[in-house]
Amino acid sequence: EFKIIVSGLSGKAADTIVTKQVDGDLSEFMLQPYSVGEEVKNKVSQLYKELVGE
Repeated sequence: EFKIIVSGLSGKAADTIVTKQVDGDLSEFMLQPYSVGEEVKNKVSQLYKELVGE
């Protein structure tokens, strides 16, 4: 079972994405408010690589 958990404080924007793979591998991505440009691109790239198993 593969899970993606998006969380944050009640009433606030989500600030954490956790991926959990079938083999138990767990990755956590902390989202920063007002992230722009290259910083956003890097986080999305890391998440994509995690999702496709790289």
